Amino acid sequence: LLTQVFMDDIRLRLLTGFPNATVEINNAVILSGERFSLRDFKHNYADTLLKARKVSFQFDMIRLIKKDIELKKIEVTGGDLNILFDRRGHHNLTIWKREKSENPENYTVNLRSISLSDIHFRWIDLRNQMNLDAFSGKSVFRGKYGGKLLSGDTRGNMSAVSLLVRDRLWLN
Repeated sequence: LLTQVFMDDIRLRLLTGFPNATVEINNAVILSGERFSLRDFKHNYADTLLKARKVSFQFDMIRLIKKDIELKKIEVTGGDLNILFDRRGHHNLTIWKREKSENPENYTVNLRSISLSDIHFRWIDLRNQMNLDAFSGKSVFRGKYGGKLLSGDTRGNMSAVSLLVRDRLWLN
C-alpha cells in the first residue's frame, strides 16, 4: 500500500466459499493516497479517503495468483467516503502500489459489486469546481478501473445534500 491503513481487527476467511476469499475489517480508516495535495482543501476530512465501521471484500484466489485482480464484492458500512481531486487534478484514490514494470494504461481491476450502506459521501473536484455531498442509505456500484479510467453504474438509495458546480447550486 502507498498510504496508511488503521483498523481494530481483520479477519481472513479462506475455506468458506472457496475459491473465493473474504477479508473483513472492523473500524477501518484509509488515509488519502500519494501525489495528492491536502493543502488545497480547507477542511480536516481531506486526509482521509475512507472511515468505516466495517469493510469487507471478496476476491477469487485462483485469479489473484494469475495476477488477474477481480474484486467480486466490496461492502462498506457506516462512515465517510471522500473522493477528492486537488487543484492539479490529482485524486486521493492512489493507494495501491504497482510493480515498477507495470504500465498503468494496461492495469485493470474488475469491480463486480461495491455496496455502500449508511455512508456520508463527498466527491469534490477543485479543478473542475464540482462538489457533491450526499448520504447513501444503500447503494451498489458495478464497473471497472483501467487505463486510469473508472467506469460503471450506480443504483440504490442516495439522498443528495447538495451539488455545486462552478459556484452554482444545482441540487439542494
